[in-house]
Amino acid sequence: MTSPLLEDEHLAPPLPASDDEPAETRRPWARLGEQIRAPFASRRIEPEPPTPSGYLTLIPLSDARLQPRDTRLTAVFLIGFAFLIAAIVFISVPRSVSVGEISVAADRMSWNTTKASYQLRLVATIPVSNPNYLRASIEGELKVLFYMAEAGRAVIAPVSLNPRALPKLVHAQIDASDVPADYILSILSQCSTFPEVLVFFLKGKLRARYLWQYQHLATIDTYFMINCRDGGTVPAAEKNETAMVKLGIGGGAKSSGGLSVPVRLTNFMFSSQEELAAMNNLAALLAVLISLHSAQGATYSSWYSCSPSTCSLPKCHCASGKSPLPVSETPQFIIISNDDTVNDDVAKKMSKITGSAKNVNGCPIPATWFTLTAYSSCSVIKKRFAMGDEFACHTLTHPALKSTLAKSVVVKEIVGSRNYLLKTCKLPAASVTGFRAPYLTTNPRVRQVLYENGFRYDSSNGFDYAGMASKPFPFTLDASLPDASCKNCRPGESYKGMWEIPIYNVKYKKQTYSMDPGMNTTWGKAKELPVDQVLKGAFDQAYNGNRAPVPIGVHVYWMSARRIKETQKFIKYALSKPNTYFVTYRQVLEWMKKPVPNSEMAAWLKARCKM
Repeated sequence: MTSPLLEDEHLAPPLPASDDEPAETRRPWARLGEQIRAPFASRRIEPEPPTPSGYLTLIPLSDARLQPRDTRLTAVFLIGFAFLIAAIVFISVPRSVSVGEISVAADRMSWNTTKASYQLRLVATIPVSNPNYLRASIEGELKVLFYMAEAGRAVIAPVSLNPRALPKLVHAQIDASDVPADYILSILSQCSTFPEVLVFFLKGKLRARYLWQYQHLATIDTYFMINCRDGGTVPAAEKNETAMVKLGIGGGAKSSGGLSVPVRLTNFMFSSQEELAAMNNLAALLAVLISLHSAQGATYSSWYSCSPSTCSLPKCHCASGKSPLPVSETPQFIIISNDDTVNDDVAKKMSKITGSAKNVNGCPIPATWFTLTAYSSCSVIKKRFAMGDEFACHTLTHPALKSTLAKSVVVKEIVGSRNYLLKTCKLPAASVTGFRAPYLTTNPRVRQVLYENGFRYDSSNGFDYAGMASKPFPFTLDASLPDASCKNCRPGESYKGMWEIPIYNVKYKKQTYSMDPGMNTTWGKAKELPVDQVLKGAFDQAYNGNRAPVPIGVHVYWMSARRIKETQKFIKYALSKPNTYFVTYRQVLEWMKKPVPNSEMAAWLKARCKM
């Protein structure tokens, strides 16, 4: 067998050489062929296996493999199966059940100050939507607190939610009557005095179940307000109680202005119409006598005695409607304050009140926050402090600081409130210097605790007077509180160097506002008054009078959209008047200690504001 290599037409000769031919006579190519064949001579070359193409296969015509295939049916089946799987996944994947704004209303309420009783049943309404394609359910628990005390709780049993339907209202009834006895006294005190509103906190958690899965819906942490005006019983003498003037004949009541002081004798009982008429005539006569003794419009107690010769700035200042500077050189201050909890909600509303308005020197409009510790937010407090706001104290849990409370309780509430701002929220120690009592309920014990613990000012007392044109400037308590309408002020009280920034009652169209201008404050009246008109009236009297500070004290329940808009309108009006500045309470006291004339006010305030 010849080598495949010699079968190549380029190597093999046309005729093979004879094997008998002598080697020496053989041609060179023959010898070359032998040399090439030599290595393969001893190797056996196997024939290559036949290729598949070398076989013949017979298949019957009936074989299914020879039948034509319909690939469209296969494609349709596969596509349908894929859609089925996708639909199952689409339907079974849970979507978030949404919870709307929760509302709370009083289903039944009763309270009686005489019996010291209180009952409240609430209904919490929770709108819930199920965006899934199958039924879901919602469950959870709610807890109601009156400040720090738990008043009641409720468990929401599983409630079925129809798929992709309109929001369903889930109702939960809560008996909020189970509060400690000392908190009941606070509730009764708040219900029987302005603004006759109770502030509760609502906490809880909601869960949803869809198929086999549980979903955490929401953590509830909010507050709500209940108007207790229609549900309570107040003794007539307590309900008609007004800030009464302590009247004296002869050396009687001192005052410092030329305005008459209205006297309302509403807490006396008379056996006949003749006696009532006689007392009304006497009241009118005494009012005239008081007006004759008036030098600046504020009625002072008969025992108040303070001499500027021995009480002088910066450490001491007598109560007076006279500015430390001539009126023409006195700036008109406006001080905005908020009482109670400081959280993101109320901070946003306060930002809406001040808006983008600025003092004429570019300083933003600040606020003073009398901070209730319960449910306040340190992060919000720090943010507002960095913006230039002031933070003062308003107790831990908002009790009425009545004289019957033990001193240790008063100390805990007041000092604990300051510790929260200083130690928990890390505010500078020198920045927290003021206090305002819950419900404006104060007495000598409260003032003594403030004095002993180094507070620089209190803002819990007000003067009852006819107008804003001649109200007293802030004063020190070296000679006690001079307000004749103060029922808990005593001769001999002395707190040297501690200031009082009064809460001036604002009167407008037979309404009297110590705080929350424009809201109803008169028993039996329900008329709302425009905030801008109330504040404009007070501002104009002060601006054209002695220019004592004009306060705007509010609570969160006052901050409706309408009142916010009306307050913005007033702020714009006030800033259009020359030498008008919005400042904090601390800044007012700083100015009182070292008064600065109008010509220097822009620079003075700019050095103290946060731009």
